[in-house]
Amino acid sequence: MIMDKLQKPMVNIESDSNFQELNQVSNQELIRKLSKNKKRYSTNSDLLLREVAGEYLLIPTGSSADSINGMISLNESFYFIWKQFEEPHTIYEVIQSAMEEYDDPDGKIAKDIYRFVLESLKIGFVKEVK
Repeated sequence: MIMDKLQKPMVNIESDSNFQELNQVSNQELIRKLSKNKKRYSTNSDLLLREVAGEYLLIPTGSSADSINGMISLNESFYFIWKQFEEPHTIYEVIQSAMEEYDDPDGKIAKDIYRFVLESLKIGFVKEVK
């Protein structure tokens, strides 16, 4: 499962109605709904991706440096999603790319990526673009 490999962001998401509703929808239904959603997202340009000693790091700059202390280490899955959103993409497009890249025997990739995007929006890692 892709989110098992992602580092857990330090955000309380339990009160978010999107997450509560997410548990009640099937992966296929979520994919169907997201395929109709044309909102595009991109990474926060204040977070620079760098490779240091074989490890991928996000380095906060600009206004992000005020709210994020230190660098953020990315695992393979987080890196994959980050690279997808370096150019504006819909969540559906990123899910499709992830399904081509990763095995999904539990059928949870769509929910995991959707959850990741919602969390990333809250903490400013990604933003909606026009």
